[in-house]
Amino acid sequence: MQQGREVIYQARLRHGEFAGWVDFLFRVNGPTGLGAWHYEVWDTKLSRSLKPYFAIQLCCYADMLNSIQVPHV
Repeated sequence: MQQGREVIYQARLRHGEFAGWVDFLFRVNGPTGLGAWHYEVWDTKLSRSLKPYFAIQLCCYADMLNSIQVPHV
């Protein structure tokens, strides 16, 4: 992430007791502790509808990612 790659595949995120493998991290413009960019979580599922478990999973990934890239407000 510090190198600013456009897409990161199968990124491992961890914060405290929680950890997981994100399918994709996509770089977007916006200042953070990393530089002039930050990342957003993209996860793929085979399901045709959203399941609550996966929505919570994405929220956890976003929170873990936020703790790493420390956004500038």
